Amino acid sequence: MTFFNSLLLKFDLPKGLWRKIVLIGLAAFFINVGIDHFINPDFYLSIMPPAFPLHAEAVYISGFFEILGGIGVLIPRFRRFSGWGLVALLIAVYPAKICLIKQDLLKSKAGELIKSKIGQVLSL
Repeated sequence: MTFFNSLLLKFDLPKGLWRKIVLIGLAAFFINVGIDHFINPDFYLSIMPPAFPLHAEAVYISGFFEILGGIGVLIPRFRRFSGWGLVALLIAVYPAKICLIKQDLLKSKAGELIKSKIGQVLSL
């Protein structure tokens, strides 16, 4: 048995090619983004909502748990727990995503249009 086959057996990947691809892709995505929190923290700090305390700590903690969750979904024993942990993490970072969207809208022409329309409605 080759090394690759023995590795696949240990990870007990789901049956079906697409399920394997999705699982490995999910793990790779979260591990990559988690590592990026440590390599490029300035981007993540820039999208933190101002009302939240401990910005740098939150960036590093969320990066750590993204890496941990990405590895966890590959280990059959921890797969379900890690999946739910990643769902909880996505819910926890949702305010930062809203802040990012808001920043992008304000920079774009569409954002200017939305702001002017909101201003018109509020002035009524």
